[in-house]
Amino acid sequence: MSILVIDCGAYSIKFVEGRVHKKRFIIDDIEEVLLEDVRGPSDQEVSIHELQQRIISGFLKDQHYNGRIITQLPNEFLTNRYLDLPAKSKKDAELMIPFQLEEDLPFNIADTHYIVNLYKKINSQFSAIVQIAEKSVFATYRNFLQAYHTVPSNLTSELSVYQSFVEEKKLESNVCILDIGHQTTKAYLIYNGIIYTHHISYVAGAAIDEAISKTYNIGAAEARIFKHENSFFLTKSQLDSVTKEQQDFALMMHHTFKDLLSQIDRWLLGHRVKTGQSIEHIYLTGGCANIKNIDNYITERLHVSVSQFMTPGLERMVSAQEYNSLTLAYTMGASNTYREPAKNFFTKEFASALKDGIKLENTIFTFYRLAIVCLVLCAGFLVESLYFVNQEIKSTDREIKKLIKSSNLNITQKQERYLRKTPEKLTKIIKQKNKAIDVDLKVLAKVPKTSALANLHTITSAIKRNEEVSLTKYKGDLNSGFAQFQSKSDRDTKQLLKVLKGLNVDDANIDESNKDKITISFKGK
Repeated sequence: MSILVIDCGAYSIKFVEGRVHKKRFIIDDIEEVLLEDVRGPSDQEVSIHELQQRIISGFLKDQHYNGRIITQLPNEFLTNRYLDLPAKSKKDAELMIPFQLEEDLPFNIADTHYIVNLYKKINSQFSAIVQIAEKSVFATYRNFLQAYHTVPSNLTSELSVYQSFVEEKKLESNVCILDIGHQTTKAYLIYNGIIYTHHISYVAGAAIDEAISKTYNIGAAEARIFKHENSFFLTKSQLDSVTKEQQDFALMMHHTFKDLLSQIDRWLLGHRVKTGQSIEHIYLTGGCANIKNIDNYITERLHVSVSQFMTPGLERMVSAQEYNSLTLAYTMGASNTYREPAKNFFTKEFASALKDGIKLENTIFTFYRLAIVCLVLCAGFLVESLYFVNQEIKSTDREIKKLIKSSNLNITQKQERYLRKTPEKLTKIIKQKNKAIDVDLKVLAKVPKTSALANLHTITSAIKRNEEVSLTKYKGDLNSGFAQFQSKSDRDTKQLLKVLKGLNVDDANIDESNKDKITISFKGK
């Protein structure tokens, strides 16, 4: 998935194009445009936001970019609230947020547009980071972006980006991320795995530019170059071991930054009062983090250890000089790979339209994945047809061969060979045999189902073996018959009559008029 991160700063706009690969954000191209290099003599009255959108619009047109675009909402449009919610369930906590905001905001909650990061605390209750913009102001800004055709896929905030990073990297301890930019310095104070509070100061890189320009009587552009290439801070112990010119410069830098240090000291004190714990470490980022010896200088003045902010993976893709100035942009792109990506302000009634939310490249990527799924399914069907269906064919062939060799069909060896070369001939032979069998079955079907022989069998089976009684005469066909028995004594005759009368014979008629000869007639069964 291709991603274009646009970091809109007061000093420059950074375009970082990359892609997500194996849950990592890989940078493919970087371009930085300085605002003052673009601002012409006729643009002096143009606002910084308008100048930024002109640059972004021109870049998008030149690059014909169609991927996913991420940028941040300006901090001046936002106010933030950190809420403790006495609720046991997430649903109840979400319902409580509007009521708590209503009590804390100077305007009606109905006139706001906000996003929420909700967290469960150790005591099973919830806390929330709520970033709020006035609805009318946000709508105006969205329309402003639409006018320049620069509406991004994700309009997030710097606070949301860093909070996403903190959650992903599980920064649980009391630390501070200090982002020293051009116009502002932002401090994000972290406690129990979330950004517990954050602050903004307007003492930053621009103040150093102005101090250098006034002190050395040089232009603003030259002062910026000197700041990036030659400026430095010195600790108290280092002041005694440098030249007079270096001492003067270091003191000028300290004088410029002392108000910022006082503000940071108050922020750290406020954190200690709120949480009962002190900030243990400060991570520096932003363009001014490249100033030589700034980490040791801040450590000495604030009595807190300081180091450069580390974003895993970025150091292998950019130079050391670019690293700090690209930290925010890279983290914005990398947040797309995190379990909790940076929040998007285009929600609710401000959800992006189809043309803004679904880019051509995203659509192609979706179809590409769909094509892969279809290819896998086709491969499965092919394997089934080549293996399973062939197995069934072989099994069927074996059954046919076994049936043909059966003696019931009387197939000769010569006829068996027809199966391999000319199965049509064998089929014709089997059809002829089936036809002959059908004829035989029809003949058998016409044979009457009744027979007098069955009744004769019933009679003879019932009469016990007796040499004094004999069958002297029998006449019958399939429909009827009669049998005549002769006995030598009256006792045997009576016994014979008793047996014959007890038989289950259809329409039996016994003639006992002749005592020596007993005649029984019956019908077929």
